[in-house]
Amino acid sequence: MKMKSDPETKGIEIRGNPPPTAATSILLRLLLLPLIWMMSLNVYAVAYSLPADIGTGAFASCTVTVAPDYTCTAKVEIGAADSVILTSDVTLNVTPEFKVKPGGSASNGGFVFNVNVTGKIHIDGTGLLEINLTATGEIKIHKVSNIVGNITSTGGDVLIEDNGNTIIGDVTAAGNLVIEGTSTVVGDCTPSHPNCTGGGGGGPSPGLSCTTFLIDPVDKEEFKGISGNSDSYVVAVGKEGSIYHYDGTTWTKNAFGAGKELRDVEVIASGEAWAVGKDGKVVQYDTTVWTTLPAPTGEDLRGVWAI
Repeated sequence: MKMKSDPETKGIEIRGNPPPTAATSILLRLLLLPLIWMMSLNVYAVAYSLPADIGTGAFASCTVTVAPDYTCTAKVEIGAADSVILTSDVTLNVTPEFKVKPGGSASNGGFVFNVNVTGKIHIDGTGLLEINLTATGEIKIHKVSNIVGNITSTGGDVLIEDNGNTIIGDVTAAGNLVIEGTSTVVGDCTPSHPNCTGGGGGGPSPGLSCTTFLIDPVDKEEFKGISGNSDSYVVAVGKEGSIYHYDGTTWTKNAFGAGKELRDVEVIASGEAWAVGKDGKVVQYDTTVWTTLPAPTGEDLRGVWAI
């Protein structure tokens, strides 16, 4: 930038780049938003152990009633990327709201985790939640949340919004039950809904917990469907058409490439599975080989189910 005195006007002329326009400023803000959001998720993440951390942080308003019951007199909010793990059974009786922010998670550790709310529940794009949720008011679940547990509103609506939410457990609404897009409930629904598969209800059982597997961290593929008939025979399908098999110890990527994104998979028995996906893609596994079958339609196939 250069400055020059102007004898006629007795002023100063500034030569250089013009100031940023409003559009440029807005673009810079948009580019910075993801960085700011990621920082907010990670810097303040807290790991809670319950019941030891009752009375602190998100559970500051909670006190013991008669163990394993605890009364919380203010909103309980699990922060972004915060985690909760149980070391014994816990039932939280909360007024007026229970909320889990993006990336929050809860592991029952093989115990029972119940949250009963006089008011509303808001689950906002979480990691895995092993938890039974009951509210007198509205229950809202969205932004790709994954819940293992029963969900019940005794006096309001249950709204499972957006694509990609998965609930393994029974869902009951006194009012309306809304399940949007590709969100699914592996369990029974009241009132009934076509996105509920039935047969998977009951929620997390005492003594059982879910295990998270890291699959191919080099490829970092986005998986769309998983199915199995035992803990030693599981198949997962991915966004790039990839297929993985799990034998109880190791995940192995199959050499077969579907060529198109696979959206769902159904294991019929060990050695037999079907997967479907984009543009009507259908593939079948028969003992040792995956085979592409004639497409029944050109439309995207988002689910497959065997009866």
